[in-house]
Amino acid sequence: VLAALRRDGSAASRAAFAVATTAELAPPHRAQLLAEGFGDILIKPCRLQDLHRLLGRLPGQSRRRPLLDDAAALLASGDSATMRALRQLLQQELAALSIELDRISTDRPGMRDRLHRLRSSCGFCGATALADEVVTLQRQLADRPADQPLRLFPFRAMLDQTMAALAATAGPAA
Repeated sequence: VLAALRRDGSAASRAAFAVATTAELAPPHRAQLLAEGFGDILIKPCRLQDLHRLLGRLPGQSRRRPLLDDAAALLASGDSATMRALRQLLQQELAALSIELDRISTDRPGMRDRLHRLRSSCGFCGATALADEVVTLQRQLADRPADQPLRLFPFRAMLDQTMAALAATAGPAA
């Protein structure tokens, strides 16, 4: 059900944070659940501290960062014309990454390099929420064994949201 929901581009809850629950969890099963798009797993019976940990991981709960922070972008770029030009370049970069993400994600060194450059671009453009997801994905790259797939769904969802925000704020073509 979760896989079908994630594939459905029109589903309102496509990016929902999903939690699996189980009484027993072998390491291979944990990896499989995370690879299938679950954000976390609770072992039953769960303790209050487990619920607190989980709630702290929910998107937007630990920090509410804007998709596009104009003040941060202006501080980094210097003026609104430069900010708009950089955001147009970021929009192109994100469109290309969206198409290439699955292929690039299997090349760990290439993915590290791409995320490093993207994090810099986000900083110059004030794409703060996407920058947070980049950091999360960079941590996954550092912490996960190479044979475990990356959890790309939260990153991809934020990538799509940021592209939509950039498209909405883009002025008319000159």
